[in-house]
Amino acid sequence: MDIIPIITEILGNADKAGITILIKALFEKEIIQIGNLTRKKAANLVETLKIILNKPNIKDINSEELIETIEDIEQETLQPILENILIGHKNEIIRQKWINLLESAILGYSIHPRYIETLRLLDGIDANILEFMFDFRKGGNRLKNSEIVIALEQRKIENPTEEMVKDSLSNLVERGLCDVNNLQGKPRYSDMDSENIYISRFGEKFLFMVGEKSPE
Repeated sequence: MDIIPIITEILGNADKAGITILIKALFEKEIIQIGNLTRKKAANLVETLKIILNKPNIKDINSEELIETIEDIEQETLQPILENILIGHKNEIIRQKWINLLESAILGYSIHPRYIETLRLLDGIDANILEFMFDFRKGGNRLKNSEIVIALEQRKIENPTEEMVKDSLSNLVERGLCDVNNLQGKPRYSDMDSENIYISRFGEKFLFMVGEKSPE
């Protein structure tokens, strides 16, 4: 399949130079196989690169330097990130987190495989709850499951329930993103009450890696 005409069609009147160079570099490094690149995946790739190239910390890097930076990223890090970006997750918050993780890799942050595996195991509700809990805990406030339901409704999640919140909290604890208050080495609370669940140190680092970066 000749991908260049498809890429050109998708780009339309956008600035093609930087994106085309990057796509060519990804093909040459054999991170992306042309034979596996459908029109939908090509569109997801182009849209992602347009976002990446406009990131505050990346937009002033010239194409040659950016290609060299990408070539320095370990293949076992870059490939799964790009594979998930090519999928084009329907949930916007998850899609953005894969893009932000790619930005972190380009900026030279060490991407432990655990970050990749953890993101694979989250859905949109998990990601929203983790962000909300992190922001809420900054003020040292206590948090109730019912308040999380309200926050999810405000974030346009359809029909959230406290049972859904408990399931997500359980997943966040299982993934090590949150901790439960302990008593003598044993879980003190087992009913996933958010009042007793806190963002872990790993959770904070994870949120940084998959979050928006401030201009350096």
